[in-house]
Amino acid sequence: MIGKGAKSLQKFSSYMALPAPVSQKSYDKINDKILRATTVVANSCMKKAAEEELLTGSSDIMVSGDGTSKTRAHSSLVGVCTVIGAESGKVIDIDVMSSYCKSCEVSKKLYSDKSKSSYQQWQSHHAKSCQKNHFGSAGKMEVEGMKKIFRRSVAERGVRYLSYIGDGDASTFKDVCEDKPYGINTTIEKVECVGHVQKRMGTRLRKLKKDMKRKKLADGKTIGGRGRLTDELIKKTHYILWQCY
Repeated sequence: MIGKGAKSLQKFSSYMALPAPVSQKSYDKINDKILRATTVVANSCMKKAAEEELLTGSSDIMVSGDGTSKTRAHSSLVGVCTVIGAESGKVIDIDVMSSYCKSCEVSKKLYSDKSKSSYQQWQSHHAKSCQKNHFGSAGKMEVEGMKKIFRRSVAERGVRYLSYIGDGDASTFKDVCEDKPYGINTTIEKVECVGHVQKRMGTRLRKLKKDMKRKKLADGKTIGGRGRLTDELIKKTHYILWQCY
């Protein structure tokens, strides 16, 4: 209801003088049902998006890929990778990377006073539903998630991502290529994202304008001013780049 869990829902209901919500056990069961249903719908939608890409006449398609994390720093416990079809603009596949599992943390405390074998037995039953699927650094989440998406593209989507629109960070693309998801003889092409080109060009032009502000050029004039490099001209350059794309 409010995206804060059962305990917060109980507090909210109390503050609003509403009837008490369901118990934690019932809340978890409802969440599990919602998760299963949304997973089925999401996979169905992503498969249909991949089928739309096939309308181009080839199973070798162009995609845009990027990753995001729960926090901005390289200390995030959760990261998400997404691949979007260049033609349809729809999500074809996602992968959630997590280096944390709430159940594991709680169970370690519960089993701390019990035998080691009891905890190991619990772990063996929990393994299939454990949410921790990343054991490296937070900075490697995008790389590992994208590699998994590329590896399963043929089996689960019936396509190969042979043209990859990425951001200015070349490390993810480099690692995916080295992983050889389509065999040693198949090359993946990197296509530069126009949005990131715009951003980098704008940043560098503004820096150039600032650094050269009081310096005279070969014609005896400064870099800025009427008919020269102005903030307005930099904005127009952004627009022209977008129109070309």
